[in-house]
Amino acid sequence: MLTSNSPEFLFSISEVENFRPDTSSRLRHYFNFIRENHMDFRGDIVEFGVFRGASLVATALLLKELGSNKKVYGFDSFSGFPNYSSNDDLEAFSSENGFDKETLDRVAEYQNVMSKLWDKEIDGSSASSSGDFSNTSSELVQRKLNFFQLDNVKIIEGNFAESVREKSLNDMDLMCANIDCDLYDGYQDSMEFIWHKLERGGFVHLDEYYSLKFPGAKIAVDEFCRKYGISVTEQISRSGEFPRVSLIK
Repeated sequence: MLTSNSPEFLFSISEVENFRPDTSSRLRHYFNFIRENHMDFRGDIVEFGVFRGASLVATALLLKELGSNKKVYGFDSFSGFPNYSSNDDLEAFSSENGFDKETLDRVAEYQNVMSKLWDKEIDGSSASSSGDFSNTSSELVQRKLNFFQLDNVKIIEGNFAESVREKSLNDMDLMCANIDCDLYDGYQDSMEFIWHKLERGGFVHLDEYYSLKFPGAKIAVDEFCRKYGISVTEQISRSGEFPRVSLIK
């Protein structure tokens, strides 16, 4: 069983996100929120965009370590990217869509390295070093859950727009959420679902807000914030790191 005291190499070979208190993981603010607040909220936790289960398994392990009876719900199609919106086109990286000059310069540099060093034609899924995220399955994730003897996870497979309508989720309360689903439509569907179920003070990690690959995530978040009169919260970042962003209700 991985714990907060396990050596870093065990997280790496297990393909589990490092949730140690001293971790430099992009999810460290999310894990710290769970660690510090799990007793103050009645709700559970959701993740949109499971892929190979690295963060899902980490969250479940952390809850077990904390002695919490909360569950983690993992939403994913396990079939790679769905259809793209026009907001996911690389041309959507523009000042008109709220991207500042520093971000646009970083996008250009990223695309230059990807295309010249790795000889990739940059468009949509090829912009990601992980491809189109089809290299997974619910069976693969379940194998990891079985290996770590985790019974506090529920996988919800399918298109987000349909799976969030599952009747068993109607009375769900949420403590926090991790959105890591890359594209505009996925962010729209997941944020609407989460926000109405999130308890006051709850935390939503927005993984791709400053992505150099997927403009649709930031566009969807900014539209959502305007709709509800809210704003994102920037967490403390290391020097040279992308700012880490969340929503706090």
